[in-house]
Amino acid sequence: MRGYNFVAVLITAVVLSQLDVSVAIHCYSCTSANASCLTDVTNVDTVDCGNKECAINTTDTGVIRGCSNATDAEPCKSPSCIGCNMDKCNLNVVCYSCTGESCNTVKDEMLLGCPLNDRCFSSGTSATNMTRGCTSNTANANCSVSTTEGCSICDTGKCNSQVYEEFECYSCSSSLNSACWDAKDTSKLETVSCTNGTCFSGYWNRQFVRDCFSSASSLMQYQCTTNVTGHQCQKCEISKCNTWAYNGASSLNHVGVAGILIVAFITLRNSL
Repeated sequence: MRGYNFVAVLITAVVLSQLDVSVAIHCYSCTSANASCLTDVTNVDTVDCGNKECAINTTDTGVIRGCSNATDAEPCKSPSCIGCNMDKCNLNVVCYSCTGESCNTVKDEMLLGCPLNDRCFSSGTSATNMTRGCTSNTANANCSVSTTEGCSICDTGKCNSQVYEEFECYSCSSSLNSACWDAKDTSKLETVSCTNGTCFSGYWNRQFVRDCFSSASSLMQYQCTTNVTGHQCQKCEISKCNTWAYNGASSLNHVGVAGILIVAFITLRNSL
């Protein structure tokens, strides 16, 4: 009987030891000295963290992935520390985080580990008024997880590094400028600054117009966005992209007062 009890105890010990191994959490382990630690964690080593959480830490010396060193006295708190309790879960995206005059030119000391499932964003109205960060913290950026005009969102580490470039659209009316019809010679077209990052070209009330999409009436925006049958209108999201030429093979129905007002607005602006 004693022999049986000894064997039972031994088997139990072995089983328990294997259970300890099976529940151990493995975490990505690296520092920002390794470029992959910031951009592609699938290329970095892992470490056995036992019953500790995984974490991504932002320190004065850079970004660190590994086992959490959180204690009751010093818990892991965002944004400097973000913990998780699943195997290899500390694969958070790393984004540049800054705002204001110095934010247009990014530096590695601006990097910040984001919460899980976050993305990076950048937004700005000038080279001295830029904001960058994680999409879960966009209170001051006019930017959200969903696509927002005037905001750039990306998915990979350090991807929100682009410098501010003034976004412009061609602005003209064929009633004042015949070059507005086909836009073959853009040197003859005026340009305007657009903060919403979208241009358009379209035909209304026997006139062809080009401008910022935000300058179009609600009805015109609807027709462009939904491609209403019988209407010729295109929008685009690259600076000075609204060079689409009018196709005279078909024409649009009049859009009423709203269309007349926007054409009048563009005509007046280009005449000043």
